[in-house]
Amino acid sequence: MLVNILLIKIKIFSMSKNVIELTDETIHEFLNNNPLSIVDFWNPMCGPCNDLTPVFEQVALEYIGRCAFGKMNVGKEGGIDPVLRKKYLDGQGVPVLLLYKYGTRINRIHGYYQDETPNKIREIINQNLRIF
Repeated sequence: MLVNILLIKIKIFSMSKNVIELTDETIHEFLNNNPLSIVDFWNPMCGPCNDLTPVFEQVALEYIGRCAFGKMNVGKEGGIDPVLRKKYLDGQGVPVLLLYKYGTRINRIHGYYQDETPNKIREIINQNLRIF
């Protein structure tokens, strides 16, 4: 019971209006309907995932209207659909950030490194914004 309450609090306080919470049902549409999108596959029980959240939300603010940001909780009760897990995570642990252009994966960042990850996110987004 205490764990469920904690998870609800994390969810309420960690999602910003600039980051879309994705589900098994919404991820495909999100990826295919945005020219450039990045998805954070995370688990609320993962320390590095929680450390990445405010960074991801800050970068989302910087790229409003140029890149769509989504988060998919792979640690939810029942997990995510096994077919989707294989398609998107391909055996990778979390956190993992996947960058997509019109639904096609073009880059990924695995793990969270405080001194490197924020700039790496900006770098891969900027590289792909120049291509449009």
